[in-house]
Amino acid sequence: MLRNIYRNPGTSLGSLLSLTLLFLLFDIFWISADTSDRFYSSLLSDLQMHAYLSESLTDSSAALLSSDLTEIEGINAIQLVSKEMARRELATLVGTDLLIGYDNNNPLPRSYILGFEPGYLTVSKMEKIESEIISLPNIDKVEYSRQWLQKAEFTRSIVLKIGLALGGLIMLTTLITFGNSVRLMTRARAVGFTQMRLLGAGRMFLAMPFLLEGFLMGSVSAALGWGTIIYFYNRIAFRQLEIVMPTMEEIVLFCLAMGALGILSGFVGVRKLLK
Repeated sequence: MLRNIYRNPGTSLGSLLSLTLLFLLFDIFWISADTSDRFYSSLLSDLQMHAYLSESLTDSSAALLSSDLTEIEGINAIQLVSKEMARRELATLVGTDLLIGYDNNNPLPRSYILGFEPGYLTVSKMEKIESEIISLPNIDKVEYSRQWLQKAEFTRSIVLKIGLALGGLIMLTTLITFGNSVRLMTRARAVGFTQMRLLGAGRMFLAMPFLLEGFLMGSVSAALGWGTIIYFYNRIAFRQLEIVMPTMEEIVLFCLAMGALGILSGFVGVRKLLK
């Protein structure tokens, strides 16, 4: 196998470099997808819903209302905001107390600030939770960043579709590159290949060197791609964005999977000579 690669250095080197570049692009896509997903989840984790209480509801009854809210599926955090708390938050926001003189007649509403489990931060589930909350007695209205959530979910779906298309295109290009490389090597050795067939060599015996070359090319080029990524990752600092890298186990499994893809591509490249 290694002798065959040594006899065709130009083809082997060209295949190795082209595959390394393809895998490098796929690695960047993989990291970008995980990083954007982490960033998206981080943004959603700050999403809260405000449930405003009616003025006729007493403070004791408002505290009891929290038990009804905890029964709604998806809510994992509840905080009651009294009139005084709302007043302090408003003063902090604008830099001055706008309600001086309204100590006994605070017009700010009481509310509950609700947090949610990550799996429920979608448009459809949030709308369902909103309808359940608004159906409770003494809830005047419910507010949350509905339009922002819709835009974020739409953007995420578009990015996911584009990413899947690009990932599939890269893998298809890799498969074609593999097959063409093996086909070029088989043409260079077509005479010896035919002679061995005439001497009775079996198909598996003839195909094995090409399958092993495909595995070697695939695994080594994938490892070189990840080696390049890791090299620059350890030397470049990103302060504003957390880069999400795959685990070493995932990288090893990816290299082995690309080696298996090389075996498949080697079979595709040599199958015509096995007929």
